Amino acid sequence: MQTLITEKKLAELTGFALQTLRNARHMRRGFPYYKVGNGKRAAIRYALEDVQGYLDQRRIDPESGADR
Repeated sequence: MQTLITEKKLAELTGFALQTLRNARHMRRGFPYYKVGNGKRAAIRYALEDVQGYLDQRRIDPESGADR
């Protein structure tokens, strides 16, 4: 079973503003998420494993020089 977190918790963990996360979701960008429920009032949840994977893909190691 995956550990799911709220968008507020994701904002706290990443330092992104809540509205930034919502805008990215609206544009179909950013972190993978789950929509739990139906309609506009559905709860949004993020799997910690997905968040870590997303961040790992964007990791830059300055010593490797691979980003140049």
